[in-house]
Amino acid sequence: MRRISTLLPVTLLSVFLAVRAASADPIAPSNLIPETGPYGSFAVLFSPDAMPGVAEAAGADYLRVDGRRLGSLLAANTLPEYDAALVTAAFAEGEISARASRVMAGGVFDVATIWREDGSAVFAIGFTAFSEGGRMMIDGNAPHSLPADGDGLHVVAWAETEEAAALLIASSLELIARAEPLGFLQDAPIAGPIPTSPAVYPNPFAGSCTFKVALTATSSVDLAVFDALGRRVAMIASANLEAGVHRFALDANDLPAGVYVARLILDGRMSTRRITRMR
Repeated sequence: MRRISTLLPVTLLSVFLAVRAASADPIAPSNLIPETGPYGSFAVLFSPDAMPGVAEAAGADYLRVDGRRLGSLLAANTLPEYDAALVTAAFAEGEISARASRVMAGGVFDVATIWREDGSAVFAIGFTAFSEGGRMMIDGNAPHSLPADGDGLHVVAWAETEEAAALLIASSLELIARAEPLGFLQDAPIAGPIPTSPAVYPNPFAGSCTFKVALTATSSVDLAVFDALGRRVAMIASANLEAGVHRFALDANDLPAGVYVARLILDGRMSTRRITRMR
């Protein structure tokens, strides 16, 4: 008994020092890869090829239950010569053709549309992170910020839809938040109330339906329809619209019967509504 009582304090001290040392170390890229992704997808881990400016990296492909790839996620410890835009384009297997901003998780993030040689397009969202003042500072805008010594993290996800890429990034941010509090270099602007779900009539519908959006002021409107796998099947509207009532028709004759999701983003705030296409 004496031997146990003598060793216990030493053991506890060793555990404490080990935990403290571990918490002081940079977050390993492999710890930023979620095991599961959106729409029931699961991670298949892989070791990325060597990239300039990367000290250590981890990656995962996210596969649907039918085996098709939904998207991928890359996490890397960076060096001073790291080029986030170059790595993002190479990782998404294409060229960046357009950029837009998205508000999520309390910060502003850059969304890149990437065109591939086969004519398809995917969406990439990324951020850099570095420790400062007891917080992990997140920069989602491009070009991404890093300390002068380049010591930080870069996480980027691409997927067939912007929503899927955003969900992968949000899951990775959650893993960081478990280790350190988060701060954002570009805080999300103060937003108004969440918009009401877009009105749809008739619903359920057969060949077509109409969406109605009422605006009290000039607003940025993005209205789209997604299938059960999160793929965008129709872009209804994407523009700055003046105050008033706006109606948009959806010709659904080419869509199979089933349940879909209509997503409205109004000045960066999102709402959804389920719609049903009948036979």
